[in-house]
Amino acid sequence: MKKILSITLAAMMAIPMMASAHGPSRQKVIETIVIDASPEKVWAIVGDFAGLDKWLPPVAALKMEGEKTRILSIGAADGPTITEELKSLDNEKMMMKYKIVDMSVIGQESHLGKTYDVPTIPVYNYLSIIKLKEVEGGTEVTWTGKFYRVFQLNYEKTKPRYPKGLGDSDGVEAITGIFKSGLEKLKKICEEDEGC
Repeated sequence: MKKILSITLAAMMAIPMMASAHGPSRQKVIETIVIDASPEKVWAIVGDFAGLDKWLPPVAALKMEGEKTRILSIGAADGPTITEELKSLDNEKMMMKYKIVDMSVIGQESHLGKTYDVPTIPVYNYLSIIKLKEVEGGTEVTWTGKFYRVFQLNYEKTKPRYPKGLGDSDGVEAITGIFKSGLEKLKKICEEDEGC
């Protein structure tokens, strides 16, 4: 009986240690906007994988490599790059999935005696889904991003826990800002400027 109690107690003590040793949690950003235009008209812009530079403000230039890989220049034509790969494109469901496969390194940060690269956007293993649906008042565009923070270690008791700019909130803030600026410009294009 004492042996069973000892094993049970040891297992219970190990659970908190295991919990603090896990890797980063997957983050998720969802932004939605309603555009006063038909889904078909909005999808003509959103569904063009080679046309993201027309409605996403940070993208200064876009170059395609084949039909499923695009290289985005951020901020300026010679700025840092993000390479994205199209995973699926469903014109009937008006849904697109793509992932980031490579990014430029734009700096470095030190943490606990080690140096870490800072990528163009502070995310790792990023997957994006854009989906359209018809609603009263036009088209609802939902943009979802799933990713992990860049810093993969989990130091629970260090202050700060992550290198500057490489934590969970940094990735969430960056992706939220990108999504909002893109959806707002898309709405403006479709409703005010040249129209969808």
